[in-house]
Amino acid sequence: MAETSLATQKKRVVITGHAPPFWGDDMYYVYVLKSIKHQFIYTGSTPDLERRMQEHNAGRAQATAPYAPLRLVYFEAYADRADAVDREWKLKHHGSVIGHLKKRLKHSLMSERTEATVG
Repeated sequence: MAETSLATQKKRVVITGHAPPFWGDDMYYVYVLKSIKHQFIYTGSTPDLERRMQEHNAGRAQATAPYAPLRLVYFEAYADRADAVDREWKLKHHGSVIGHLKKRLKHSLMSERTEATVG
C-alpha cells in the first residue's frame, strides 16, 4: 500500500480570487462579506464556502441579493459545525464581538474596492 504525503492530501479551492489550502472537506466556515457597491456587511456560515460565495453573488441568497456583488473579506474554519454556528451567532447578536472584528478588518473593509465606513 502506497503512503500518501500530507502535501498530496491538501485540496486547493479558489474563492473569489483567493487560493487558501484546505485539509479536508469536513470543515465549517464562518465568513464576512462586504458589498462592493453598498455599505453592507454580511456574516454567515457554511460547510462549502466556494458554493456559498457563488450563491451570494448570483443573487440566490435572499439576505444579500440586493447588495450584490459581494466580496469575501474574512473567514474562519472550524472542524465542528456547532463551533461555526456558535461563532456566527455571536457575531450577529453581540455588538461588541462584530465591533472587535470590524476594527481588526478596518483596512479590508475600507479598501479601494469598497466605500465602507467602519465605526
